[in-house]
Amino acid sequence: MVRYCPHILSLTVNRCDNITKSIELVARSYPNLVSINVRDTDVTDATIKTIASMCPELKYLCNNDCIFLTDDPELAVAHGYYYS
Repeated sequence: MVRYCPHILSLTVNRCDNITKSIELVARSYPNLVSINVRDTDVTDATIKTIASMCPELKYLCNNDCIFLTDDPELAVAHGYYYS
């Protein structure tokens, strides 16, 4: 995907299971992402921290209905992301 779509700025992945490793790979491959929506997926605190550390341009992160998250990811994105 990186080879054919190198300028992706937004990613939406809703209601998917077993997506954690793929989301982390996308975050590493696309550091210029500004918007990520992982609503109702199986992402974890570690996934959110990876996204926050690998995507410095991130402005919007939606993780509604992600049951494996605690309050901890808010710390990782507290420096300016819109976090819902």
